[in-house]
Amino acid sequence: MRRCGVVFVHGISTGRATRATIRPRMLRLLEKHAIVPRLVEERYVNAALWRSSGDFAADLDIIARLPGLRDDAISDVADSIEQLAGSLEHAGLSGGDALPPTMLVMGHSFGQVFGYMALRKLVDERRISIPFSFLSLGGPLGNPNPIFRQYLNFARKGPLKRMDGSLAAWSDMYNEDDAVCSNNLSPHVLMSLLPAMHSNALTMLIGAVNQLGGHSLDLHSNFENAQSVKFDFPGHPVMPLAEHSSYFESHELYDLAGQMIADLQNLP
Repeated sequence: MRRCGVVFVHGISTGRATRATIRPRMLRLLEKHAIVPRLVEERYVNAALWRSSGDFAADLDIIARLPGLRDDAISDVADSIEQLAGSLEHAGLSGGDALPPTMLVMGHSFGQVFGYMALRKLVDERRISIPFSFLSLGGPLGNPNPIFRQYLNFARKGPLKRMDGSLAAWSDMYNEDDAVCSNNLSPHVLMSLLPAMHSNALTMLIGAVNQLGGHSLDLHSNFENAQSVKFDFPGHPVMPLAEHSSYFESHELYDLAGQMIADLQNLP
C-alpha cells in the first residue's frame, strides 16, 4: 500500500491557541473514523498553519487589502504541504517503496482558498511531484455573492482555472444552508459581515438581498477540476453559522476522505 499523508488547512478567525489544537483534533477525528491508522500513519497527519489574527474582520483585511500578509499566509501553507510531501518521499525512498507516496490536502472555509492558492504555487514552482487530491469543505470560491467575491478577486486573476501537474482529484463539499459557500445569507450573517466591508455597502446589500440561492456552478466554471459534493444537514435556527462547522460531525466527510485516499493509493 502506498504511503499517504493528510494535511489540513484552517480558515479565518483561528487564533494561536486554537491553531495549537488543530492537529490533535484532526488526529482524533481520523482515528475515530478509522482513517488513522488504516489508511494513514499518525506521523503523516499534519496541519498547515498560517498566522490568522483570530479576528474575523482583521483576517478579511489580510485577504482583501494586505497582499503582503496574504502572500505570507499562502507561503506558510505551501511550505507545510511541501514539508509533508518531502517527509513522505524520504520515507518511501528509505523504505524501498515501489510507488511514490500520495497526499490528501483538506481545506475548511477560507482554508479552501489558501489551500488552493498554496497548491497552485507549489505546482507552478515545481515544488511538488507526488500525486495529491484536494478536499475542500464549506469554502467560498464558488459563492456568487458579491460580499464574498470582493475578498476573492486575487484568487481569480491569472491562469488559475486549471490545477495541472500532480492533482488527482478535487472534491468540494458544500451545503446550501452554509452562508460561506452558498448565496444564502441570513440577516444575522449579513450584519456580521458589514463591519468588514470595504466596497460599496449598498452594492453588497443589494447582492445579499437579491438571493440567487444555493451553491452556484461558478466553482466548476472557474475551476474545472473541482467536483461539487452536496452535503445535507439542516440549518440551525438560533446559530446561523453553526452549520459551517457541521461538516466535521458527519460520517459523510470521512467516508469521502477515505475514498479519496483509497483512490490515491490505487493510482497506477
